[in-house]
Amino acid sequence: WDHLDSRNGDPQLHTHVSILNKTCCHDGRWRAIDGRKVYGIIAAAGQRYDLEIACELTRLGLHMTAREMGEDKLPIYEIAEVPPELCEEFSTRRRDIERRAHYLLDKYRTDTGVEPTRRQVKKIYQQATLETRKNKKTGIQAAEKFEEWTLRSDTILARPDRRRVSQERIPVWDEAYRGEVVDQVMRRLEERRSTWNERNIETELYAAFTSYQWESSDQWKQEEAIVGREIAARCRVLTTGSEARWGSTLATVYSTDKIIEAEQKALDAADELILPKVEQLHVRDALTDFHASHSFRLSIEQQEFAYSLATGERLLTCGVGAAGAGKTATMEIVAGAFDHAGAQLYGVA
Repeated sequence: WDHLDSRNGDPQLHTHVSILNKTCCHDGRWRAIDGRKVYGIIAAAGQRYDLEIACELTRLGLHMTAREMGEDKLPIYEIAEVPPELCEEFSTRRRDIERRAHYLLDKYRTDTGVEPTRRQVKKIYQQATLETRKNKKTGIQAAEKFEEWTLRSDTILARPDRRRVSQERIPVWDEAYRGEVVDQVMRRLEERRSTWNERNIETELYAAFTSYQWESSDQWKQEEAIVGREIAARCRVLTTGSEARWGSTLATVYSTDKIIEAEQKALDAADELILPKVEQLHVRDALTDFHASHSFRLSIEQQEFAYSLATGERLLTCGVGAAGAGKTATMEIVAGAFDHAGAQLYGVA
């Protein structure tokens, strides 16, 4: 079902889709749907929804423009004819969430003394969303809402200092863009994961398609089959399952030769012996410095971890630890040991 507004009363047309977790099978018995399968299509379904909306808006004569959301994030596509000030005026829900999230993030930094990880930032934003969630306003007719929104919009549009509407338009689809889309999808897949399945491909493909104007939904669906086969041809099949679209399977796991070769280089490096530049005495000196400047001492396991990383005799040494295991403190020891040894240490992420 469709909703017209947000919990703050701003215009926000959106659709809720409910899936009954029961189905009548061919033998007449009712059984529960495997929720894991439904959960697995969420990202692809969301991107497809956005693509369909963009197609309908284009059919109505409107144009889409991309708003970049930062590194490693997909852009958001908005109606180019809508002034930025209107988006800001009717984004009170977002402002509430951002304000609360910034407070929670600052509190996390103060309480822990470290920067939150990407996963922790996501959880904090989810917390901020719930904490600022207001009860729905009831008893207000749609006509009343439209009247209020119109008054607020007229006030914004009448301002002489209003910013100009973006003149940038996403390009109209042409077959010449197929290779560009394939390259974009493959680049996104390789950057975000080492293996993927058909749903991951669909998610990235729908996102790429949203950056073009389409004559109709039928047009992009035809291109999906063509471009999808080209993407599958550039992937390497690791495991297979039952038959599905594009001559592949939903259970099929893909990767690329580029990723597999990189993994093999890492494995080879783990077997290659080297003469370490850091000795145990350098680690001991680093531990002495650490304990002199901190109010706590590292455990025996953490100290052994530091010795292993700093004085390892292999080209590649890996350290794995759960959150809170002391990886950051251990790496401080490793960095100190390299400093005592006069060796150069580069930090990368």
